[in-house]
Amino acid sequence: MSATVSVTEQWAPWTPLELAKKVKAGVEQYKKMPGLMKSGVTYLQMAADYIEAIAIADRDRKHLVWHGTQMNTEVYYSMDIVPVFNEMYSVLFSMMGGPVKGIFDLSAANGLPTELCAFNKSVDGMLLAGIAPRGTMASWHGSSCDNTPKALGNIARVQGLPTYFMDRPYQMFTQHRLDYWRKQNEEFIASCEKITGKKMDYNRLKKAVALSWEATKLCQEIEQLVWKTPCPMGWEAAFGPLTAARSFAGHPIANEFLTGLRDELKERVEKGIGAAKPERIRYVFTVSCPYFDMDLIRWMQEKCGAVLVVDNIGRFRGTAEWMLDPDDPVGNLAAKQQFNMGSHNYNPGVEHKEMMLEICRNAKVDAAIMFNNVGCAEQAGLSRILEDSLQKGLGIPTASIDCDILDKEFTPREQIEEQLTRFFEMVENGAAYKQRRAQQ
Repeated sequence: MSATVSVTEQWAPWTPLELAKKVKAGVEQYKKMPGLMKSGVTYLQMAADYIEAIAIADRDRKHLVWHGTQMNTEVYYSMDIVPVFNEMYSVLFSMMGGPVKGIFDLSAANGLPTELCAFNKSVDGMLLAGIAPRGTMASWHGSSCDNTPKALGNIARVQGLPTYFMDRPYQMFTQHRLDYWRKQNEEFIASCEKITGKKMDYNRLKKAVALSWEATKLCQEIEQLVWKTPCPMGWEAAFGPLTAARSFAGHPIANEFLTGLRDELKERVEKGIGAAKPERIRYVFTVSCPYFDMDLIRWMQEKCGAVLVVDNIGRFRGTAEWMLDPDDPVGNLAAKQQFNMGSHNYNPGVEHKEMMLEICRNAKVDAAIMFNNVGCAEQAGLSRILEDSLQKGLGIPTASIDCDILDKEFTPREQIEEQLTRFFEMVENGAAYKQRRAQQ
């Protein structure tokens, strides 16, 4: 078990307040870059708002909750609780140039196994360095990822926080499981009430859920626009929908951003503006994204004519018709979990495979990229299933990039560029690629 320490001079530049300043500075740099989508700037501004809320939560005397993937942030925002998604915080730390290898080393020296997921090691190192945000609660739910309880449980132990674990059903699409998940949400709300000493305002929750429903529909509109040929979505805004719908569900900022992005994409489609000039390759991230070096997406677009048309964890499942009764916000949140962003990752591999094949057909995908994140058992289990299915079913080859999802030192950038360059050349010489292009 880790122990907190005082912030030394080495780590002082990476406290939550300093990280917030760095993200704000990044926004100003984005504003100066020519040719960017407007939504690229507002996307980073949204991230800056997220970090700033975390940094000043104590000053504003707001409760701060550490949480894992798939938690319903609508509950937090309805109760004026500031959420800290352990993965989101770690990603922004890495994107702003945080010393990821340094905090990994700190964690390893303290005894945490190095083969665990990067998000687990990242937060553990931040705790040891004394730069992790100070929470008042930690909450997570069951999923096929066994790293989440380790990461969040460690935070709770070190910071002495009360916890709530939601027992999520493995397969959701039955009334019995839906009723069970509703009960779990009711108990979760009760735990938040106990921690904050404040009762849930269900009229406010109803409004938050309505905003979240609108955001879901906006995300699906955006997805259909991104699938157009040429793809209008530039690298600078590619992960905006994921950030908005996962970390701001139930907050007006998500809907403001998504509406602006939808409108900008519509305009680009009408004018025939594509992200890549010319568009040569349309690719999908099968499991995760290169958080360790997001500039790779810009490089692929500008140097290889390759555009991201499907981010697998950044899309809702199927039609996502989860609004069952506008007057039953808790029931709606239970239903939402069946369709939530990335939820298909928590289903049997056979179901995941069939969904992936359908998506790639609709989006006219040419290539798949899997960032083979060390320590991710879930990803390792899915990789061969998805790779074989895409190749045999649609003639779509997969590039597997060995990496640590946060640490850019794990695999040299030059090595990744060389591998992707050769991969894209191979794709363009393939019979399936030439046949797809001939039909367009």
